[in-house]
Amino acid sequence: MRSMPLVAALVAALVCALAAPAPAAAAGPGGTASPGLVPSGTSGSSHGRPASVSLHVRSVRITSVRCVPTSRCSANPRQVSVHGTLLIGGIGLKSGMIVAFPASPGARISRASPGSHLRQASAGLLVTVPSSAHSGRIMVLLGGGRYTSAYGPISIFRHALHPPKSKTPVPRLPTPIDGGAVSGSALEGQGMWIWYLSQSNGGSIASIAAQAHAAGVRTLFIKSSDGASNYWSQFSTQLVQELHAKGLLACAWQYVYGTNPKGEATLGAEAVANGADCLVIDAEAEYEGHYAAAQAYLAELRAKVGPNYPLVLASFPYVSYHPSFPYSVFLGPGGAQYNAPQMYWKAIRLLSVCAPNTPVTSWVGVALARCSCIHSTWSPLRPRASSGYSPLGVTLVSGASGSASVFQPPAPVSCQSQKDTPVAP
Repeated sequence: MRSMPLVAALVAALVCALAAPAPAAAAGPGGTASPGLVPSGTSGSSHGRPASVSLHVRSVRITSVRCVPTSRCSANPRQVSVHGTLLIGGIGLKSGMIVAFPASPGARISRASPGSHLRQASAGLLVTVPSSAHSGRIMVLLGGGRYTSAYGPISIFRHALHPPKSKTPVPRLPTPIDGGAVSGSALEGQGMWIWYLSQSNGGSIASIAAQAHAAGVRTLFIKSSDGASNYWSQFSTQLVQELHAKGLLACAWQYVYGTNPKGEATLGAEAVANGADCLVIDAEAEYEGHYAAAQAYLAELRAKVGPNYPLVLASFPYVSYHPSFPYSVFLGPGGAQYNAPQMYWKAIRLLSVCAPNTPVTSWVGVALARCSCIHSTWSPLRPRASSGYSPLGVTLVSGASGSASVFQPPAPVSCQSQKDTPVAP
């Protein structure tokens, strides 16, 4: 009986322990829970946002930047003065969004970076460069701490810019020089085509560069996009910089379908913004008969990359087999300056030039030419020309798999008979 008070005391202590509140998890000063802090091993949200959601938004991005108006800009569209204006193109962009600039040359963007709001104009979305902005990569800052991918670099000057003074008008098409391309351009000399970078020499840039130099190749043509929404990440600014560092030029090529020409132009311009030395347009059966789509694609593309940026059409080797293909648009005013018909060595094995006084065949790639021509075999790496005949600016481009193409600016050709067809190899 003397133990009853002890039992009662133990029972009372146990009841008090069960009723006491549990201590706050991750308590901060004063015993209150740290704001936004979620106890480990539990799922929760910070300010209503799931902890697993990335702040990096990829559905909104800048794809092109151009200084406007031209009277206040240099020849480089990515150069602009403070208080100058940039025409911004991209995906998911809207008026009112904030474009942030580096606070010091090359600095990373933060919430403290100088910024300016996008505004809608007849030409598109415009942004004024803040007075405290510096050169480097820009991005769009969204609400809730979200941000887009960086774009650039953009060069910002403290003095006024002016367009270069030209003594003579610049021709729309470059003048062929021996090999058919402007001297020093990406279209001069031999090139190598790459479809999947990861499947070429195991994706090793050093190995690819070594093979290119061993074969006398100076330009790589690497796929950058397919259609209007599938940009291939393999063609990046980093890739271009690495190839340039190894003494190689890097051109992008995109396959286009014509169902969304403006979207295709946007992805082509994205490759140009990533540093492509030229852009190759791989337009084939899907564009046959679609002249309006070709016009819309080229108009949008030229608006984004400028009137003189080197564009190349890579389409069918036999023009006469595809009479509805819009050659007159792709190779017309504002179109591609170069033509690269897909002359596959294993499948065609034709010489790219003809005997003296012989009409040029359509497979050489001159738009609207429909006559046949004497042909012979050629070396995958060494095009041959018949004696006494001046090639129309031929440059051979060979690939690692043995394919070959001919680069040639469009030129008028007179044919003896529009009914002739190329002789089968």
